[in-house]
Amino acid sequence: MNSQLINRLLRQNIFWLILMPVIAACTAYYFTRSLPRVYESTATLYTGLTSGYSILSNESNARVDHEAVDNAFENLLSTISSRETMAQVSIRLLSRHLMLESPDSMVMDNHNFKELRKAVPEELRANLVASRNEQLIYRRIDSMAHTISDNPIKKLLSNPTSDYSTARITKQLKAIRKKDSDMLELSFQADDAALTYATLTELIDVFSNRYAGFKTSETSPVVSYYNNRNQEAIQKLQQAEQRLKAFEETNQIINYDEESRSIALNKDALQGQYNEELMKLKAAKASMDALGKRLDDRMNALSVNDELLTKRQELTTATSQLSQARMAGRPKETIDQLLGKVNRLTDDLRVTAQKYYKAGNSTESIPQMHLLDEWLNRVILYEESKARLATYEKRLVDFKDMAAKFTPLGSTLTQIKRDVSVAEKDYLATMVALSQAKTRQKNAEMTGPLKLLDAPQFPLHPLPSKRWMILGAAFGVGLVLALLLLLIRYLIDGRIYDATRFEEVAKLPVAASFPAVPARSRNKKTRIMLQYMLDNLRSRAEVDMSSMPDYRPYVLISVWSTRPKQGKTWLASQLAEQYAVAGKRVALLSPYTLSEGNQLPEEVTTIAYEVRSDFAYAKTVDQVVGNLMPFDSQQYDIILLELPDLSITPIATHLVAQSNLLLMVVNARITWNSTDQNLYQLYRKATKAPILSVLNYVHPSLIRVSPIADAPVVVATGVHQPSALPAHLPTQETV
Repeated sequence: MNSQLINRLLRQNIFWLILMPVIAACTAYYFTRSLPRVYESTATLYTGLTSGYSILSNESNARVDHEAVDNAFENLLSTISSRETMAQVSIRLLSRHLMLESPDSMVMDNHNFKELRKAVPEELRANLVASRNEQLIYRRIDSMAHTISDNPIKKLLSNPTSDYSTARITKQLKAIRKKDSDMLELSFQADDAALTYATLTELIDVFSNRYAGFKTSETSPVVSYYNNRNQEAIQKLQQAEQRLKAFEETNQIINYDEESRSIALNKDALQGQYNEELMKLKAAKASMDALGKRLDDRMNALSVNDELLTKRQELTTATSQLSQARMAGRPKETIDQLLGKVNRLTDDLRVTAQKYYKAGNSTESIPQMHLLDEWLNRVILYEESKARLATYEKRLVDFKDMAAKFTPLGSTLTQIKRDVSVAEKDYLATMVALSQAKTRQKNAEMTGPLKLLDAPQFPLHPLPSKRWMILGAAFGVGLVLALLLLLIRYLIDGRIYDATRFEEVAKLPVAASFPAVPARSRNKKTRIMLQYMLDNLRSRAEVDMSSMPDYRPYVLISVWSTRPKQGKTWLASQLAEQYAVAGKRVALLSPYTLSEGNQLPEEVTTIAYEVRSDFAYAKTVDQVVGNLMPFDSQQYDIILLELPDLSITPIATHLVAQSNLLLMVVNARITWNSTDQNLYQLYRKATKAPILSVLNYVHPSLIRVSPIADAPVVVATGVHQPSALPAHLPTQETV
C-alpha cells in the first residue's frame, strides 16, 4: 500500500474517520457527566535501609548490598499491600466512622455518612459503639467480619464498591520508592477528602506497627534459641566440673601432674638412698663379722645372750622408728624424743655387752675391751642401717602402690578434663552467639519503626478532572478503530486500485493508468493527466512496435479486455484522435457505435463492424469490415481494432497474430482473478507481438504526473504536443 492509495482511502472515508471518533467522544462525555471528584493525600517515610546508622553499622562493610536493599524494599511494599494490613485499616476506619453521630467534614462527608447509615442499621450501630471504646469496637467489628453467617458489617467490608473494601483500598493506594533513596512515598486517592486523609493516616500507623513487629519477631526466636542453648551449655559445664571435683576428692588429687612428678622424683631419690643404705649395711655387717672373729670364744656367749639380744632388738626398733619419723617429716620434738631413746638403748646395749664380757675375762685381757667397743659400734651401725633399710623398703613399696594407683587415674582424669574443656568451649560459643543475637534484636527494635518524613496532608482541593483525558482517549480509540476497520476493508477488498497493486497481483507491468473522467469535465489537472498518460502510452507503443517486422503499409493495434465494460472503446477513440492530431491516417474499427460525446475528428475513419459468426476466422481487417462500406486497409497508417468480448465470439487468432501491438484494458475497480490470468496467457500464446496493460478508472490521487500544468507536454519521442487541449474531454464508455 503506497502513500497515494492511503491518501485516497483516507479522503474517500473521511466521513467515517470523523464520525466514529466523534461518536466515541460523545459516548464518553455522556458516561462521564457525573464523574466524581478525586482527592489525593501523600506522605513520605524514611526507611534507613541504605544509608541509615544502626548498632551493626560498624560491623558491616562499607559497601552497600543493593540486592539486599531491593529485597528489603520489596518486603516493605508487600507488607503495605498485604491483605491483613488492608483489613486492619478498613476495620479501624469503620470503627471510627460508626462512632460519628452526625456528618463531620473533617472525618467523612455528608454523602458517605448517609451511605454508611444505610448500609449499617441504626440498632446494630448503636450496639457496636455503646462502649465508645475504639479498641473494643474494633474487636467487635473484626469478630463480625470473620463470622460464617452474613451480616451488614461483613457485606460492607466485602463489597468491592465500598470505601471499606480491602480491594478498593489496595487499588486506590500507591506505594513507590523514590529512585535509589531511602524514601518511601505513599499516596491515596478517594472521592472524599477526609476519607483520603484518614485512610492514609491509619495505613501508615498499621503498616509501621506491623513492620516493626515483623522485624522484632524475626529475632525473638533466634534469641530464645541461643538462650536455651546457653542454659544447656551451662548445665553441661557444671556437670563436667562436678565430675572433675568428685573425682579429685575421691582420689585425693590436688594437682595430678605435680603429684605424679613428685612421686617419680621421690621414688628415684628414695631408691638412691636405699642403695646407699644397703651398702652401709653390708659394710657394717662385714666390719662386725671381722671384729667378732678377733674376739675369743666368749664372744659366742654374748651373741646368744637373751638380754643382749633384747637390747639389740629394742635398738633396731627404735632406730627404725627414728628413720620413719625423719622420712615422714614428723615434728622436731618427736624426732628428738626418738633420738634420745636410740641413744639410751645404744648406751644400754654397750653397758650390757661390757658387763657380760668382763664377767668371763681376767685382768690380762683388758686390751680386748677396745675391740669389744669397736664391735659394739659396728653392731649399732648395723642395726641402725638395717632399720633404715627396712624403712626404705617399706617406702619403696608405698611408692610402688601409689604409682599403681595413679597410672589408671591419669587417663580418666584426662577424659574428664577434656569433657570440661569441650563444655567450656560450647558455653563460650553460645555466649558469643547469644550476645550477637541480642545485639541484632536490639538493632531491630531501634531500626524497625519507620520515620515519618512528610506527614499526610488534608487535601483541600480535588485533583484536576480526567474527563478531558478520557474524552481524548475515547476520540483516539474511535479514530484507531475507524482506521482499523478501513485497513480490514482494504485487506479483504481484492480490487486493483492502482498500478502497483496490479503489478503485485497479476505480475504484469502497467504501461499507463487513466483516471476516471467525469462527463463534461473542465478540470485542467485531469485533462493534463489524461494527455500525459496518452503520450506515455503512445511512446511505449512506438518503442515496443519498433522491433516487429514491417511487412505491411499499416500498423495494426488491437485493443481487448478480459471482461466487458472495461473502457476499450474510450481508449481506442482517444488513441485514434491522438494519432490523427499527429498527422497519421487512422482507422478505428469497433463492434460498438460511438456515442455523441465520443465523436472523433473527420481525419479518423470510424467503422462499427458487425460481429458475425465467422469473425473468429477472419484473416484480415478487410474481412472484418466486409460489405458494410468500401474499406481499403492499405490507405491507412494506423488501424485500431477493438476486439469484441469473448462472451460474444471466440478469440480471433489470425487477427491477434497479425497485430503489431495488443493493448489489454483493465478496470481498476475489478478484482483480478485466475480467469483473467488464464485469458491473458491465451492471448500471450496467440501472438508474438507485445501486450501492454492499461489501467482504466484509476482514482486521480493514485496517478502521479510530473509535467507542469502550464507547460507543453513532451512525450518520450521528443515531439512537442500542442499545449492547447480540448475544452472538454469525452466520457469513458464502459465497453
